[in-house]
Amino acid sequence: MGGDCGLLAGAADRLSSKRGWAVLFKPTASNSLLDNVKFVSRLTRASGYECIYVTLNKPHSQVAELLGSEGADLSKVSFVDAVSSASGLPQVKRANLVYVNGTENLTELSLAIDALLKRQPHTKRMVFFDSLSTLLLYHSPESVARFSQFMTCKIRGSGASGALVYLEKHPGIHNSLMQFCDELVAIEG
Repeated sequence: MGGDCGLLAGAADRLSSKRGWAVLFKPTASNSLLDNVKFVSRLTRASGYECIYVTLNKPHSQVAELLGSEGADLSKVSFVDAVSSASGLPQVKRANLVYVNGTENLTELSLAIDALLKRQPHTKRMVFFDSLSTLLLYHSPESVARFSQFMTCKIRGSGASGALVYLEKHPGIHNSLMQFCDELVAIEG
């Protein structure tokens, strides 16, 4: 069913009037993808944001289908897909889609996000990063915290905003992440 729709809508509405925000987004563990989709849908549909959705857990096609079913304006969503190539899924060529070869190469991931940020001239832009918890499977907490801090600075420096999805409290990393985020948006399930 997903997390608290009122909380999702309230957080999206509160952030929509700001620029350059960065939030740590903590969806419900049992419905994280649906919570993520509802949050992004609200920001693209009601608030006019363009979104770069960085997907590390599901192929972009699956995320796009869910976004469409939630009423997201898919013309405002681009994807960095770190799943399809690693899973051997067929790749389609689209202007709003960049494939990377998995989650191991953080430099490749950063360059893909940067390339899409440069293609989006819109003033209300956000990067939705799903999920830092997945990166912790391949990288140390320190590396993930450094990468997150670097990406947050890059996103803000480009005039965009960002949401970093984080499912678990890993010792030490939660506090590090909160140092460069404006707030925690935690969905209770």
